[in-house]
Amino acid sequence: RARRRPAPRPPPAPRRRLSVGEACRRLGERACVRRGRLALVGELCTDIADVPAFAAACETVYLSNNCFAALDGVQAFRHVVQLSLTNNCVMHLDRLEPLRSLDMLAVLALEGNGVAALPGYRSRCLATCAVSLRRLDGRDVTPLKILKAAETELHEARQAAAEAADGRRGAAPQSRHGYPRPGAAAGDDRG
Repeated sequence: RARRRPAPRPPPAPRRRLSVGEACRRLGERACVRRGRLALVGELCTDIADVPAFAAACETVYLSNNCFAALDGVQAFRHVVQLSLTNNCVMHLDRLEPLRSLDMLAVLALEGNGVAALPGYRSRCLATCAVSLRRLDGRDVTPLKILKAAETELHEARQAAAEAADGRRGAAPQSRHGYPRPGAAAGDDRG
C-alpha cells in the first residue's frame, strides 16, 4: 500500500518582511555560510533581495522553510549548483521564471510548495531551468527529458500565440491545415 505524502503546510506568516540580505547580516557570515554553503533554513525570509557577496558566491544554497512567494532575486546566486527552496509559498508556475538565469544549476528542490502540486509543474521546471539540471525534487533528470519539456513548452507558446493572433472565437472556420475555408464566414461551422 502506497503511503500518501501529507499536503504541504504553509510556513507561519512573518511579522514583517525580511530579505535574505537582512537575515545574512543579522546572523553573520560565520553563522550562515560554511564551506561554500549558505543555510538560511526556517528564518522566515520573504524576499530574495540584497544578497551580500559572501552569500552570492555560494555553490550550495538552502532556503527551505521560509516564506518566499516568488523567486525574484534568485539571480544573485549566479554560481549556485544546488538550490533547495522546499516548504515555501511558491504557488504559481510563472514564479519559476527567474530560475532560467541560473546557468550552473544541477540540483533543484521545490517540494512542499503549492506549485509542485500543479499539473505541468515538472515539465515547466525542466523547460525553464538550465540544461545543466540533473535532479529535480530528488528525481534524476536526463537531457532527453529536458529537451522534450522544452519542445512541449515551445509548442504550447506557439499555440497560445496563434490563438491570440486569430482570436479563435468568432474567427472563420479553418481547414485542417489552419487556413480559413474559402467562402466561410465567422460563426459558420459547416464543413
